[in-house]
Amino acid sequence: MRGYDSSWRMVRQCHLENSPLCHDCLSNGVYTEASDVHHLIKLAERPDLRDVSSNLMSLCHSCHSIRTGKGE
Repeated sequence: MRGYDSSWRMVRQCHLENSPLCHDCLSNGVYTEASDVHHLIKLAERPDLRDVSSNLMSLCHSCHSIRTGKGE
């Protein structure tokens, strides 16, 4: 993962263990395993929030791609 270090990988793994389902799918009543961790506030805007759990959302790859495509 470009730009991410071992600290991020640990935070990411912990977040997925604590929130293993895709947030967007779950809001539609679908249970999908999350594979990606999305930053609610972009890293470019707030790099200091990279590892802050309240700025993270578990998503499946498809939902993460949709959000990223929208510029989120």
